[in-house]
Amino acid sequence: MAHQRLVNVLVSNVPGPPAPLSLGGARVLEIFQIGVVQGNLTVSVGALSYAGQLSFSIVADADAVTDAAEFRAGMADTLDQLGAPAAG
Repeated sequence: MAHQRLVNVLVSNVPGPPAPLSLGGARVLEIFQIGVVQGNLTVSVGALSYAGQLSFSIVADADAVTDAAEFRAGMADTLDQLGAPAAG
């Protein structure tokens, strides 16, 4: 993985449960997909639906990706332009 040249970003879109779940009697409010970065694959973006909401996660190698905050802001701006304001 350290020297592969075919991939530089991993993106995954997983449909989650359409109805709310519970764990130990408590309702699960949100779930997120956490991607893996390794070798020279330095950014992973995950999208996961759950109970009528869509959550995104961005995992980045802080040493290799110094502008992860700008990447996140760009995603938030794009979602806002599409009419789906980003939270957080």
